[in-house]
Amino acid sequence: MLETSESEYRLKLRVALKAMLGLAAVAALVVAVDFLVGGDAAGTGAAVRYSLAGVAPGTTRTVGFNGRPVIVLHRPEALARRLARQGRAGRHPAWFVAFATGTGQGCPLLWEPARETFRETCGDARYDATGQPLQDDGVAALRRPPYRLEGDTLILGPR
Repeated sequence: MLETSESEYRLKLRVALKAMLGLAAVAALVVAVDFLVGGDAAGTGAAVRYSLAGVAPGTTRTVGFNGRPVIVLHRPEALARRLARQGRAGRHPAWFVAFATGTGQGCPLLWEPARETFRETCGDARYDATGQPLQDDGVAALRRPPYRLEGDTLILGPR
């Protein structure tokens, strides 16, 4: 038979173990609920606002959203009119917004005003001013974040 002191020691160990397991279960539940409702530790899921007042036609600005770069192109007026006539300009003919990495090799994008195209900096993938690939080699269109424009303000994030 076990002595009383040894059985008390084992009882304390069992209670401590059960308390630690309970705390671990609560922590796992908190993480699971946060994940399921779309939260994140950094709070980056909230809408982010950027002023576009200083972006001249024909130029781009790169901003951040959820830890990823987003490129914003202020299309030149002639290009915006041409795309609008073709029905390809989208909701905001003067602006194009996409994640700033290509879909070919995932490299940063560079806007080339003379060609009116985006080019991946590490590869041959090129995209037009609507984000569509120019060559038919299996490269997908540029991915676009959720956004809206209010006047000269870009709002990235939940609507």
